[in-house]
Amino acid sequence: MKKEFKILIYSLAALLFIFIALFFLIPNKCENDFKAYPEKGYCEFSLKNCEGLFGCKEYNNVQVPCDSVSTLCGKKILCDCGNLSINEAVNLENKDLFIVSGDFVCLPVKNQDEPHNDLCVFGVKNNDGDYYRLQAPSDDKNNVVNKIRMGQKIEISGELINEESEIYTTLGTIKVEGVKHLYTEEGNIESNLPDSFKASYISFQNYGSNVFNVEEYPKLESWVENSEIECDETPLESSLPLRISKRQVNGQKYCIGASSEGAVGSVYTQYAYTTVIEDNVYLVQFVARYPNCSNYPDKERGECEAERENFNLDNLVDFEVRQMKN
Repeated sequence: MKKEFKILIYSLAALLFIFIALFFLIPNKCENDFKAYPEKGYCEFSLKNCEGLFGCKEYNNVQVPCDSVSTLCGKKILCDCGNLSINEAVNLENKDLFIVSGDFVCLPVKNQDEPHNDLCVFGVKNNDGDYYRLQAPSDDKNNVVNKIRMGQKIEISGELINEESEIYTTLGTIKVEGVKHLYTEEGNIESNLPDSFKASYISFQNYGSNVFNVEEYPKLESWVENSEIECDETPLESSLPLRISKRQVNGQKYCIGASSEGAVGSVYTQYAYTTVIEDNVYLVQFVARYPNCSNYPDKERGECEAERENFNLDNLVDFEVRQMKN
């Protein structure tokens, strides 16, 4: 009986050894399908990553913005959209779309004394000096408008809605269907992010800053009161996309406007930080892209989550404001 029991134990141990050996010896397979969609502003991929005898992990229809880098099968792949292909351009031309070329800008305000928020309203300025507001379509999964860099020359195609704005200079709103990047000299693009705004997973764009004299700063959604910045905070129960809050950062009072839009794989948040130091009002604006960390493999997912948890945006802005003061 003891001999039979030992044989059973040895047999089970041998089977376990063979099972573990097979798991490590069978080479991993990785299949992926990666396609670029320049006219939509993103790449899309499906990934099947086989790991030994435990089957495959699958990621289906994952979308990443143009010019971003994704990790597939252990390799980093650039989502290189380039310009629209001939066939894609023909398809756009065959649609009854409004097409305009010009510079990507923040729409100017008609009257600085009229109430408006400090967030940038994205638009395009054509060669005749006309402005059009840009609006990503409601089914846009990647928020292509937020990814364009300030000063970039672009060709926009989409549905033109003839509407006037009481606040901003614009001939109408374009519901964007296609974005084509045209040649722009690097020096003309306002993309000079401060060194402190560099990160591995969170990315930033459309960074801008301004300094106003306190006496010339109009009473908008934030204003100067008793030598400090003041604003009406957005109630917690509000469903409005723009949220305004007050915050003390290193002893400095800020009013912060934030407006977020979700996309598959990312969330884009536009920020406006405003504060008062001595006789000046300091304004810092930018767009932050937060990726969905769960789209990454295990190791990078942990790094992404750690960065999200430890990245202190308030301190970065406060540091840049103090640099501006000096």
